[in-house]
Amino acid sequence: MKYYLYILCLFCFINTSGQTNSILANSPNIAFIGRFDFSDPTQIAFMYSGCTIRTIFSGSSIQIVLKEQSANYFTIVIDNQVHILKTNAVDSVYTLAENLYDQKHHLDIIRNTEWSSGNSLFKGFKINNGSSLFTPKILDRKIEFIGNSYTCGYGINGKSHDEHFSYDSEDNYISYGAITARNLQAEYTAICRSGIGMLQGYGGSSSFTQPILYDEIVQNKKAIWKFETSQPQLVVIELGTNDISVDVDSEKFIKTYQQFISKIRNNYPNAKIVCAAGPNPGGDKWILLQKMIHSVVNTNKLNDIYYFEFSNFIPNGSDWHPNALEHQKMAKELTNYLKKLMQW
Repeated sequence: MKYYLYILCLFCFINTSGQTNSILANSPNIAFIGRFDFSDPTQIAFMYSGCTIRTIFSGSSIQIVLKEQSANYFTIVIDNQVHILKTNAVDSVYTLAENLYDQKHHLDIIRNTEWSSGNSLFKGFKINNGSSLFTPKILDRKIEFIGNSYTCGYGINGKSHDEHFSYDSEDNYISYGAITARNLQAEYTAICRSGIGMLQGYGGSSSFTQPILYDEIVQNKKAIWKFETSQPQLVVIELGTNDISVDVDSEKFIKTYQQFISKIRNNYPNAKIVCAAGPNPGGDKWILLQKMIHSVVNTNKLNDIYYFEFSNFIPNGSDWHPNALEHQKMAKELTNYLKKLMQW
């Protein structure tokens, strides 16, 4: 990963040596920010970019126990120090830190790669014998971002727009939404999939849309998210880019978008909803997208629905997606807008 130091990770099959204390995944001193499936408390499943596991631990070291369906990347934040962890597709223990001062340490584990790299199963921690976990703080402010590859951070570490995507070029932690949430001191949830649309996904797929898939928690399970468990004050929708990858029926797009907003309003009756357009390099299709989103917002403007438009630019990350610097620019624009809107 281009912008962070790699952390030394120890890969080994799960065992109990007596030198560490095992903490179960459902410990009350572990917080989960984002969508997680708690149906099996011994292995808590998640798939979305930005899903965060948080705790405070004492002692000089900590390990995480994960089972993966494929390799994934995670950002590890310990006492504000940021590192990258790459996992593998087996049931493994990973050393997150060692040789620390024997004191309390704040820990966040954030998934960078998106849903298509499979479910992650969190099975708990291992810490020094005699050490403990403590309940971490959860911020009162909460933002949910509903989006596509831009929100995922697809290709963010790519060297040019001619470079094709790989998972090691994806990093949700440095995407515009995650940066914006940190700027606003808000907890961050991302419901995003590369290629997804509002009416149709990239290339015109009518089945790969947020209105159809939005309720999902993880892959290959019928569990549906319980929206009452977390109520954000703000929802940002960044969709439409994939819809216009082919011809789009404007009337159907607008109707579908309006229906989706009604669903969001039903789920979150007190939230402000921001419908974002762009960033884009201009052209007739982009003008059409802006007009369609404007039409949706104007229909709902008395219902705490707002329009935001990113500045236009030609993206320089993998496969014509924004790179890290361009995400920072997007975050700056959105942060300034949301500060005024929310009076945060």
